[in-house]
Amino acid sequence: MGKMSSDTNSEINRRLAELEAEARHASERYRLYRAKVYGPRLTSFGRLRELERESNVAESRHQRAETEQGARPPGSKASAGSHGAEQGAKGSAAKIQAL
Repeated sequence: MGKMSSDTNSEINRRLAELEAEARHASERYRLYRAKVYGPRLTSFGRLRELERESNVAESRHQRAETEQGARPPGSKASAGSHGAEQGAKGSAAKIQAL
């Protein structure tokens, strides 16, 4: 039974690492696009919102999986990234609309 438990734990850890990487990737894509808003190239508010949503969904999926596994207490932040992104999107949205 110890071997089965070990295999299960390694699979769970692998999945948590995969979800964390997805959340980090989505957050990075969002932050890079948000930074692009401040440059000379045209950007799309719709695309910014879409990337923000993807980032938030990925982060929520990761947090939910960690919480279900008891890896950390509910409500604690797994990574700095998409949570701070919400405030940035509002400022970016105002800039895009002002253009």
